[in-house]
Amino acid sequence: MRVVQQLPSIAQQAILVNFQPVVPPIVMLWLWGARVKGLQADGVEYELCFAAKDRKHLMPGEDIQGLALLLGSIAAGLAALMCKLAAMQAYASTEMLPIVLYMGLFAVAFLPWPMPYPGSRLFFLHTFQRILTPLQTVSWADFLLADILCSLSKSCADFSRAICWLSTGPVMQSLVVPSFRAPEVCSPTATPQLVALCLPYIIRFIQCFIVHRTTGKRAQLWNAAKYFSGLPVLLLSAFEHDAHTANRPFPLRGTWLLACAFNSLFSYYWDVEHDWKMPWISRVWTEARQRKRAAQGPGQGSVVGPSSSVATKRAAALAPPPNAAHFTNSSSSTSLLAPSATNTSKHSSPGCLPLLQPQALHAPRSWYVWALCSNLVLRFLWMHRLVGRLEANEGLELLLALAEVWRRHQWVRIRIEVEINHVASIYSVGPTSPTARKAG
Repeated sequence: MRVVQQLPSIAQQAILVNFQPVVPPIVMLWLWGARVKGLQADGVEYELCFAAKDRKHLMPGEDIQGLALLLGSIAAGLAALMCKLAAMQAYASTEMLPIVLYMGLFAVAFLPWPMPYPGSRLFFLHTFQRILTPLQTVSWADFLLADILCSLSKSCADFSRAICWLSTGPVMQSLVVPSFRAPEVCSPTATPQLVALCLPYIIRFIQCFIVHRTTGKRAQLWNAAKYFSGLPVLLLSAFEHDAHTANRPFPLRGTWLLACAFNSLFSYYWDVEHDWKMPWISRVWTEARQRKRAAQGPGQGSVVGPSSSVATKRAAALAPPPNAAHFTNSSSSTSLLAPSATNTSKHSSPGCLPLLQPQALHAPRSWYVWALCSNLVLRFLWMHRLVGRLEANEGLELLLALAEVWRRHQWVRIRIEVEINHVASIYSVGPTSPTARKAG
């Protein structure tokens, strides 16, 4: 740390710009490995969430964590070497290291070298290519990777900025030749950076329309609206950050605040009600209708009559359409799933969260309460920009990006559990029964 503080400001900025983009993705990869490792230790076949043709390419959790540690070691080693070379004023060699970093990380992560799991790394690259060209049927792997990229949108913009930095030439040459004028650092509000920032949301927006066209589910249109509402937030936040750090007034501050608040509330509602299948708000609304009909008398309707069917239809509307390939091509049975992944349809009291029922838990009940509360808080982390000039601190911005990575990790954990419970419900009635055919 002391060596970094003694470096010229342009050298410090070069290290930050080039190495900051890789930290959140590597942490995300390690957390994914930890989740897979936990599921495998519990005997839960999370592979059933994926299409049958994709399951053979899934890596064990320990190996995913090992790959993340390898990538992190490469990045940390090159960052330390870059600091050392900059301190020795070997600026020409210093500016070559970011190129070595990105080429090395790409080669280790994706290329089929004679290393373990070459097919898995090619599968990841193929899935990445599929989501960049979202013109085909969306698989579970496609949607999951695209959703994770939405939490890494800042890293996408930072990576675009690093590429722009590398393409401008030897920016630290001015430290050696005083007459040399270094090119300007690419602005965070430049068009390539804004496109990279919004690209994950645009991909998910398109995927929602493809799923709607395939399944006919209207909920996917609202899901698309959620991602579309995030685009103004990203764009306005980029310009607000640029103005705030430069001590300039931001004329669209009110619009930015309104857009951020709306998208945060909308996204949190969707996380709880649809992605996590905890229809709290919809159940309260349905039960209010039931009480109203009950108050009208038995002639108008009863709690156990028509209003009960309303609740059933509402619950069915919230259920996602299963991928038929998950079930018809699988030879596994319900007994191979965790025992807690079955019998999730009972609710002990009005207004309770379905996933918090004891028979649906894959973790202590308190953890789900923590996930609900922390997800809400982390959805509103953008409010730190309202306090002084905190957003000018690059270290704090990196910590907030890692906080979003942790929020997505918790989201993925419950999302997988919901999908496993859904798979178990399909198997419990048999893939050829009328209920299973209707769900499919």
